[in-house]
Amino acid sequence: MAAMDHPNGSATTASVKPTRHIDFARTTAYEMAVGNVLNKTTMALIELGVFDALARAGKKQLTVQEIVESAMPNKVVNVKNLERMLRLMVAYRIIIETVDQNGTAPAQRLYELSPVGQFFAKNEDDEDVGSFAWTVQFCESLALHAFTDARRPLPSFVLEEKSSSSSTSHPMFSELFVQNPALGKLFDQVNHANSKDNNPRILESYHGFEGVSVLVDVGGGYGASLKAIIARYPHIKGINFDLPPVIAECPALPGVEHVSGDMLKSIPSGGDAIFMKWILHNFDDECNLKVLKNCWAALPTGGKVIVVEMVLPDVVDPDNCDRTMFLFDIITMQNSGSRERTEREFRELGLAAGFAHVNVVCQMHSVGTIFEMLKA
Repeated sequence: MAAMDHPNGSATTASVKPTRHIDFARTTAYEMAVGNVLNKTTMALIELGVFDALARAGKKQLTVQEIVESAMPNKVVNVKNLERMLRLMVAYRIIIETVDQNGTAPAQRLYELSPVGQFFAKNEDDEDVGSFAWTVQFCESLALHAFTDARRPLPSFVLEEKSSSSSTSHPMFSELFVQNPALGKLFDQVNHANSKDNNPRILESYHGFEGVSVLVDVGGGYGASLKAIIARYPHIKGINFDLPPVIAECPALPGVEHVSGDMLKSIPSGGDAIFMKWILHNFDDECNLKVLKNCWAALPTGGKVIVVEMVLPDVVDPDNCDRTMFLFDIITMQNSGSRERTEREFRELGLAAGFAHVNVVCQMHSVGTIFEMLKA
């Protein structure tokens, strides 16, 4: 309500028509305009070790001074600025704040991680919880790579044919990582952390590993997926297949053979099933056909490819959709010329590669859809 001067000199309150939906729309627009501040603040607190400090505290709430002592010992710290960053995290329910009023003394603020905030702690000892801290750092580095590359401004992907600065040739992620090994290393850490988070959910929902004898994980990174699968199904022999720089850093895992190579050239044979999680969205259709045809050639009759991918809906429902997949669609468009796909598009790729059947087996929110591509 706004105050107005009354003709007789007194103040009165003007009646303001409710505009709740307009205010919400305006606030949302503002958030979008300055949204990268949230990302950068989150990354700053990751680098400062704040999420790790709160995670180590467990259920114990910490004061800002206790956070400083745990995360930044022996450092000169601007506590007021740290409190401002924590306040933003509280506003987005990433960190929980409890205000302890103690009589006339200044209120004491206590902090703990929310369920969302727990994903940003680099908890490397917990096999069941992945860490989005790596994802934040990777996306920040990837954005820096993309937005400092004059060939890749986002508008050029709409006006590509008219823009002399844009190129119709987009290097694959693997080529980007050859150019920038640090970015490639970060990508591998992202996949490893995400696998630890997603594998338990996959194993709870999908039971198609039961009849598998030898499983080839194409693009398997450091072997986190095979480790989880074999722990559940110890009869399976695993072959972890990835690029040489990745395989060179893989730890020894019981029941797993690490094999290096290039999936665009060939896939190791000997498996009766092939597993690919979040691989196909890294390639355009032409490269995906090469990969899937190589899978088909490596499998025996009756073998299958188990594919885990985000699947775009045919119609976007803002009230009932996982918006993450649309963000990844833009990331892949800008950095490798690839894309997320619909169920129909995945089915067409599998059939074009020679598979007799492409079936959706199960769907998991925020993890993806599991397809089976069957070789007759």
